[in-house]
Formats: sequence, C-alpha cells, structure tokens
Amino acid sequence: MAIIGITGGEVPAGSDFTIADWKTSLHNELTALEKKSDLLLLLSSLKMEENIEIAGKFPAIDMVVSTCGEYGNTTKFLDQARHTPLLIQVAGEGRMLGQLQITWQPAAKDGWRELQDESPETLQQRINTARQRTALLEKKLEAGDENENLIPKINREKRLIAQLESRRQQIVETGKLITQKRVNGFSVRFRKILPKPGSQEIIRLIDRIAEKIERVSSH
Repeated sequence: MAIIGITGGEVPAGSDFTIADWKTSLHNELTALEKKSDLLLLLSSLKMEENIEIAGKFPAIDMVVSTCGEYGNTTKFLDQARHTPLLIQVAGEGRMLGQLQITWQPAAKDGWRELQDESPETLQQRINTARQRTALLEKKLEAGDENENLIPKINREKRLIAQLESRRQQIVETGKLITQKRVNGFSVRFRKILPKPGSQEIIRLIDRIAEKIERVSSH
C-alpha cells in the first residue's frame, strides 16, 4: 500500500519547501509507486473539482480521501464501467466521523461497487409482502370497491416492488462480481459526533474503532 499526500497554497516565507504543480509531481510519484504497491491512496486538501480532475487523469490511484469542506459527506466514483478512483470525504469541523470499509482485490479491473446492508433474501421477503398487498387491493378493485384511494395505493405498491427488485438485482450482481474478483466493494457510514468535538466520548469512539480494525487485521 502506498499513501501520497497533496495540498495547495503558498510556500511559507523562509521555509525549505518547494511547491510544484501536481500535474507534474503527482505523475512522477505515481510512476515510481505504481509498480511497488497494489493499493494507491491519495490524501488531498485540494478542491473537489481538482480531485475529480486527478481521478480522471490518474486511474492508477485507487482512492482519494479529500478534505474539501464545500461538499460535506461525499462518496463517488466517476465511471462504474472501469477502474477509476473512489472519491470520499467527510464534513468538516469535526462534526462527523466517516467510517469506510472496503473489499480490496488487486486484480479487479471493473471499478468499485457499493455494498448494501440488506441481503437479497430480506429484500425478496419485502417484495413478496408488497405483492400480497397489491393482490388484495386488486381483488377489491375487481370486486367493485369504489374507494377512490385504491388505484393510487396499487400504483404505489407497484412502484415499491419495482424499486425493491432493482435494488435486489444490484446486490446480487455486485456479489457475483466480487466473487469473480472483477470489482472492489465499499461501504461507508457517516456518523454524527455527539457530544460536541473535543469531548472524551469522541476519543472513546475512535479507540473502539481502532480496536475493531486491529482485531480484523490480526485475523
């Protein structure tokens, strides 16, 4: 794994730092690191527009973790049909905690897919229940029930069924692609930090997450 940090701004007076255009410096660094690492992570404090430009120019980058405060909680990938970087950031001012989990497969060439908490089986149960409700409503309509809300209710149930079926199909397809090692999977949660940032509760929450990561890594 290789981690690169990139930022913008002016060189502080009297410092030994040199600031170069990321278009040149990033290209040089990636050329050297791409052959040594199977996972390239870019930490960026640039604006989202520049991060998107970077993602388009450098598909060798696998993830861009951004600190652009203008966009709040954001997760996106530019092209689901091919491997492009996953862009993610959390809202600023320490008010939110972003938790990212990935299923990483170095040989995957078909990009990222978002993993869902729901299982195909659970969704199928909801679909079956919605179909039963629809059938009952349609029987009432066929029997001459003049309730004016029947048709809108039937249409709502049919829209719900279509949405659930689409979601279930996406989950099944994602599972197949991950099993075939064609895609990488990710899930992200943004949790509001309460009480306010700076409290001991935040420290305990971060410690618990660190302990979970350590347990998973040890296996």
